[in-house]
Amino acid sequence: MKFTKEQAVEKLNQQLTNGGKKPLRMSTKTLNEHTENLMSLVADDEMELDDFITKVKPMLENVNSNMEKDRSDFIKEYEKNHPTEPKPGEPKPGEPKPGEKSEIEKMREELDLIKAQRAKEEDEKAIAAKRSEIRKYLTDNNVKDEKWIDSILSIANIGKDDDAEEKGKTYLEFYNKSHSPEESITPITPKPGDGTSPNDAFAGVRALRKDPEEPSK
Repeated sequence: MKFTKEQAVEKLNQQLTNGGKKPLRMSTKTLNEHTENLMSLVADDEMELDDFITKVKPMLENVNSNMEKDRSDFIKEYEKNHPTEPKPGEPKPGEPKPGEKSEIEKMREELDLIKAQRAKEEDEKAIAAKRSEIRKYLTDNNVKDEKWIDSILSIANIGKDDDAEEKGKTYLEFYNKSHSPEESITPITPKPGDGTSPNDAFAGVRALRKDPEEPSK
């Protein structure tokens, strides 16, 4: 042989990669092993490097393209069975992006909102029931003025845990005071001659200013 294995490997590598424009699919180790085996089978003491390359190149091109196909098939199969892993810094599938909430956090927030809404509805129902109890207490105690009841209940601060009877007593007391005759009666018109009539309004003052020594008439 008028060439070395290293020379043959270098020349074959250039041929198989089109001068480095495309990758060599087989490993350098595999190329070395194939070249060494082919030299022992094909080459003789008189063979030139170019003759050797011409003879073995088709065989090694076939090996190289088979490896390329096998590699491509392997990658396709792997990607089919294994979702593409995220790049460094990117979230994994199912994980939120930076600044975004996870699906679990979103679900928890939705559940909290639902719970809060239900609790609010339950409180409103309980307060409405208390108002109904207070209304019944007032009507049972002869408060017949529905407009007054509506007015007092509309401004009253009633909680779900309040005692309806105690609240009712408070509003009943207020109702009785506001409708008491003492509060609503008009002043009686003074009678003439009793010292309180308009003509005699200052009689008491004149009596006090009267000389105590002066005999009364």
